[in-house]
Amino acid sequence: MYYQLDEQEASVLPRSKKEFLSVFGDKANLIGKYFKDNKLKMKPEDLIKVFTYYDEIK
Repeated sequence: MYYQLDEQEASVLPRSKKEFLSVFGDKANLIGKYFKDNKLKMKPEDLIKVFTYYDEIK
């Protein structure tokens, strides 16, 4: 899977949660809290929710 944030080039989506959270830079703590509060996993359907949340908070 690939992701693209803002105007950056598309990149391969990290497989580990820790690496995935680092993608969000200064929003990583908020995204991590969202993961925990909503009991999300690194599944495609959950990652869609995470990216939707990121779009709301940026």
